[in-house]
Amino acid sequence: MKNTNPMSKDPYSNSSTLKTEATRILAHQLWERAGCPHGHDLHFWHEAEQLLQESTHTKPSANGSGNGSLRRRAQPTAKKSPKSV
Repeated sequence: MKNTNPMSKDPYSNSSTLKTEATRILAHQLWERAGCPHGHDLHFWHEAEQLLQESTHTKPSANGSGNGSLRRRAQPTAKKSPKSV
Protein backbone atom coordinates (compact mmCIF):
# COMPACT_ATOMS: atom_id res chain seq x y z
CA MET A 1 0.00 0.00 0.00
CA LYS A 2 1.34 3.42 -0.97
CA ASN A 3 1.81 6.06 1.76
CA THR A 4 -0.33 9.04 0.75
CA ASN A 5 -0.02 11.01 3.99
CA PRO A 6 1.18 14.52 2.97
CA MET A 7 2.69 14.96 6.44
CA SER A 8 5.06 12.05 5.88
CA LYS A 9 7.06 13.95 3.25
CA ASP A 10 10.32 15.55 4.24
CA PRO A 11 9.47 19.27 4.51
CA TYR A 12 13.04 20.19 3.53
CA SER A 13 13.26 18.10 0.36
CA ASN A 14 12.14 21.00 -1.83
CA SER A 15 14.88 23.54 -2.68
CA SER A 16 12.32 26.35 -2.59
CA THR A 17 11.41 25.36 0.96
CA LEU A 18 15.09 25.32 1.93
CA LYS A 19 15.62 28.78 0.45
CA THR A 20 12.58 30.16 2.27
CA GLU A 21 13.67 28.63 5.57
CA ALA A 22 17.23 29.98 5.20
CA THR A 23 15.82 33.41 4.39
CA ARG A 24 13.51 33.29 7.40
CA ILE A 25 16.31 32.34 9.78
CA LEU A 26 18.73 34.97 8.44
CA ALA A 27 16.06 37.69 8.42
CA HIS A 28 15.30 36.92 12.06
CA GLN A 29 19.00 37.10 12.97
CA LEU A 30 19.36 40.44 11.18
CA TRP A 31 16.25 41.75 12.95
CA GLU A 32 17.62 40.69 16.35
CA ARG A 33 21.02 42.31 15.65
CA ALA A 34 19.22 45.54 14.81
CA GLY A 35 17.50 45.57 18.19
CA CYS A 36 14.17 44.00 17.12
CA PRO A 37 12.65 47.15 15.58
CA HIS A 38 8.90 47.05 15.02
CA GLY A 39 7.50 47.24 11.48
CA HIS A 40 10.64 46.45 9.46
CA ASP A 41 9.95 42.82 8.62
CA LEU A 42 10.08 43.27 4.84
CA HIS A 43 13.32 45.22 5.07
CA PHE A 44 15.05 42.35 6.88
CA TRP A 45 13.45 39.73 4.61
CA HIS A 46 14.74 41.48 1.47
CA GLU A 47 18.17 42.02 3.01
CA ALA A 48 18.36 38.33 3.91
CA GLU A 49 17.35 37.34 0.37
CA GLN A 50 20.04 39.61 -1.07
CA LEU A 51 22.75 38.32 1.28
CA LEU A 52 21.86 34.71 0.51
CA GLN A 53 21.83 35.39 -3.22
CA GLU A 54 25.24 37.09 -3.00
CA SER A 55 26.65 34.20 -0.97
CA THR A 56 25.53 31.64 -3.56
CA HIS A 57 27.01 33.62 -6.47
CA THR A 58 30.52 34.01 -5.05
CA LYS A 59 33.27 31.92 -6.53
CA PRO A 60 35.59 29.83 -4.36
CA SER A 61 39.03 31.26 -3.75
CA ALA A 62 42.22 29.44 -4.71
CA ASN A 63 42.26 27.57 -1.40
CA GLY A 64 38.66 26.44 -1.91
CA SER A 65 37.28 28.27 1.10
CA GLY A 66 35.20 30.64 -1.03
CA ASN A 67 33.87 33.98 -0.01
CA GLY A 68 30.34 32.79 0.63
CA SER A 69 30.28 33.56 4.33
CA LEU A 70 27.62 35.95 5.43
CA ARG A 71 29.29 38.96 6.93
CA ARG A 72 27.70 41.74 8.83
CA ARG A 73 27.73 44.91 6.79
CA ALA A 74 29.79 47.77 8.13
CA GLN A 75 27.71 50.42 9.82
CA PRO A 76 28.48 54.07 9.09
CA THR A 77 30.35 55.76 11.88
CA ALA A 78 29.87 59.28 13.15
CA LYS A 79 32.38 61.79 11.87
CA LYS A 80 34.92 62.88 14.42
CA SER A 81 35.37 66.54 14.91
CA PRO A 82 38.94 67.83 14.48
CA LYS A 83 40.79 68.41 17.70
CA SER A 84 41.61 71.97 18.64
CA VAL A 85 45.27 72.85 18.99
